[in-house]
Amino acid sequence: MTHNATSCKIALFVGAFAIMGCGAPKDYTILTCEWKEETPGGPELKTATFCYKNQDFCKNSFPDLQEFCAWNVFTSQESSDIAKFSNPDGFAGQSDWQEGSCLGAGGHQQSKDFPPQSENDNACYSMGSAGSGQSSASATDPTTGGTTTTTGSTTDEPTSTTGPEDGRAKYICSMQSPWKCANLQPDSALAEYPTYPDPWTDANQLTHSLWDNCWSRVEVDGTPYHYSKCVMGLSEADAASICEDDCKEYRKGMEEACAVDPDCAIVGSIDCDLDGSYVNSSGVSITGNPSGERPVLKSTLSGWECDGEALLPKDGAYHQFEGSATLVTPQGDSAGVSSFHGYLGYTLTACSPAQCTLTIDSLVGLTKAVEGGYSDAAGAGGLFEVQHMGFQTIAPFTGTWNRSRGTVTFPDATMNTQFWADAVIVDGTPVTSGYGAYNVETDQLVGSLRATDAPLTLNLTIDMMPFYGIVSVSLHTVPPV
Repeated sequence: MTHNATSCKIALFVGAFAIMGCGAPKDYTILTCEWKEETPGGPELKTATFCYKNQDFCKNSFPDLQEFCAWNVFTSQESSDIAKFSNPDGFAGQSDWQEGSCLGAGGHQQSKDFPPQSENDNACYSMGSAGSGQSSASATDPTTGGTTTTTGSTTDEPTSTTGPEDGRAKYICSMQSPWKCANLQPDSALAEYPTYPDPWTDANQLTHSLWDNCWSRVEVDGTPYHYSKCVMGLSEADAASICEDDCKEYRKGMEEACAVDPDCAIVGSIDCDLDGSYVNSSGVSITGNPSGERPVLKSTLSGWECDGEALLPKDGAYHQFEGSATLVTPQGDSAGVSSFHGYLGYTLTACSPAQCTLTIDSLVGLTKAVEGGYSDAAGAGGLFEVQHMGFQTIAPFTGTWNRSRGTVTFPDATMNTQFWADAVIVDGTPVTSGYGAYNVETDQLVGSLRATDAPLTLNLTIDMMPFYGIVSVSLHTVPPV
């Protein structure tokens, strides 16, 4: 088995979570757009594909795919058109294409430029930059003292809580996300856990000792972007509630990991309350400034990107979970991830002495790095890492809990899951690059629950045969430490 074939298998293993390309970097990418169109006979699923040159976009600055589809299909930036490409009614996704040109590609159209207009046709397009019908204004960032640019719309672009057809809009959780971190002793106490890295490593920066484990993705390599968790909310208050819940679940997992590590002590945990009291990027304590850390509409803030996809969790209570996944190919190759973490929420209703209805309301995998190993049929193998991987179910699904047997079955349910990831690295070499978000559907799902206060286990199988193999995923809730 060649290294390239191994790399491709590993990428496709992640592809059970997020279907990404393999092999050499590709110059062109296909944008796939699906949406439902009303016809006299009822809603009809439509699909269109567009080809674009990767170099037309700055690194780490790819457009929001739903916005990109709306622009290509409808020549529109209206929120109602963008929403047509969101689940469960639509889809927007990328896949690499190895050909050296968009010309002659069967069925693929040449993509329109994005943003809609640029002052310089040779400029590097950048998501969120001001374009046609937009105005920009500068202001001082209260946390850094630096200058930020806010882009507002002079057309019908939503400026408050107006969003997709269900009323939701995309919010970044907080401009303080990169500094919502724990202070651990020693600073690198959980550095060996990919889920809990220590991103601040400069011993000459005194404030770095404050930030050992952070809620959101942190970039310290000169990237022009800050990152925040993002959510879909009905209002700022709704977004704040979802954001705080997500932060608290991440904090809980970090605290539990530290509690079972004899070399880890928490000096200060993560401040998840978006109440206007926080430690800013200079390490200064700020009080009485709610606007400095409250959610902000993504469409009105430049220089910030989402850490993963915008979250769609339902109301708690949540349970932490641990999970593992394996791929076995027809050729006898295998790859596995032994431990990933997240939280889920479920409810038990319509209970009788024999059974209850069990509904999974939310299932969210933390957006962090995961590591694993692979081997081929001859026993040779190595290690791989998937950067910034996360996932979430995008709609509740329902099954039946048999109380006497302790089994959970989902005979009529389909679990719709959204996965995202950055690069896959095999034995230290990147085999994929760039960010991708994809959807996976599975109805091969069973579980177990021995009692209402016992761990819930879910096992699912994704059949990628005959070419790629079978992916098995198992996760179980864990009790608080």
